Amino acid sequence: KGHAAEALGNIALCSKMRKNLRFSIRSLETLVRSGTEWQKDEAIKALAWIANNKENSDDICSCIDMFELILRGGTDTQKHFAAFALRCIAYFNAESRRSMLTCILPLQEMLRFGTDNHKEQAAFALANISRSRNDRISQEMRACIDLLGGLLCASTEGQKRAGALALGLIAECDDALKTNTET
Repeated sequence: KGHAAEALGNIALCSKMRKNLRFSIRSLETLVRSGTEWQKDEAIKALAWIANNKENSDDICSCIDMFELILRGGTDTQKHFAAFALRCIAYFNAESRRSMLTCILPLQEMLRFGTDNHKEQAAFALANISRSRNDRISQEMRACIDLLGGLLCASTEGQKRAGALALGLIAECDDALKTNTET
């Protein structure tokens, strides 16, 4: 099972092949929930790469709750790929963004305590989620502003780009922030 998940992940690295892997989402999701640690790692990686395709975005939405749980209690590698998957899902699937409200706090925790890679993926995920133009999400995003601002002084270019993008989208998509800055 683990080798199969690894193979699917390797195939999913090829952007032209990702759309053909929709059939494997349910099996990989089951493996993440009940496999060994190695099997979970490989299945999460495969799902993250499969999520990086617009044509898979509706099917992969069923994994949002699972990715949230991984952000809260997975290994560092698992958290990295869960944040990447949420980043992709939120980018490609506008309808999914509202269901990611509960993902904001663990992504915020990744900004606070994560590795450089965690911070970058979390900021990109938050940027894409903030596009929802949903009042509850906008309210939660305001709590991330200071942490995202800190990324602008970060050591990696990826973190700087992610932080700037997230801050820009939060400002653009939050009507309350626009009202406060216009007065």
